[in-house]
Amino acid sequence: MSRNRWRVAYRDPRWYVVRFHPSGTSVTYADFPDEAEATETAARLNGESELSASAGHLRRLGVFVDEPDPGHFYWVVHESSEDASVWVEIEASEEAYLTWATAWEHGAVALHRLIADPAIGPRAPGEDEDAAPVG
Repeated sequence: MSRNRWRVAYRDPRWYVVRFHPSGTSVTYADFPDEAEATETAARLNGESELSASAGHLRRLGVFVDEPDPGHFYWVVHESSEDASVWVEIEASEEAYLTWATAWEHGAVALHRLIADPAIGPRAPGEDEDAAPVG
């Protein structure tokens, strides 16, 4: 097994997904309460999961903060359309925040809620190879 692959490690009371670099340093991806979830995440990160092979393309999502009135900050999650210069609003805060940073942090949380699997990022649905042809 290559030293650069993601591995599962246990340190009471949590399971970790760790990558050891040739330099001897290590990077921890995340920790998990159970071994099964950690093992599946490591497999996805290593490209060994069925999900990573069948997932659609990576979605282009972003967060920005709007200030329609001075001191009233709103987060907005948006996605690039097929025309990369056009962005479509996906979700936005209903209430204003007092600071730009607080609005941005809450927007980042909203963005993360859209990601089913952080190991492979936000994915658009893949094409169904078993679907009937169109036309």
